[in-house]
Amino acid sequence: MANRNHSNRKLPKSLTTVTTLSKTIAMILFITLPFLGFYLGFQYSYVLNQANQIQEINMQKPVPTPTCRPRPACLDAKPRCMIAETSDMCPPKIIPSP
Repeated sequence: MANRNHSNRKLPKSLTTVTTLSKTIAMILFITLPFLGFYLGFQYSYVLNQANQIQEINMQKPVPTPTCRPRPACLDAKPRCMIAETSDMCPPKIIPSP
């Protein structure tokens, strides 16, 4: 099996040296990233809360449902059809005569 030791590949010393600048950047990121994550989390929860409130408002609006079953037109025609008229049907439409 081939030797998988990568010790012969080394990064340049300038990329691995700890400097004052790299320490400062690390410290700034270590301190600011948690606060940034906290702020973004609050913003995200605010957006979700607003969406949920809008959804709840939309769900509270009653959907109108018909109180009667549509009446077949042949019941009001002449000659009248032989369908039985039930109590849950809508009342007949009264068309004024000219």
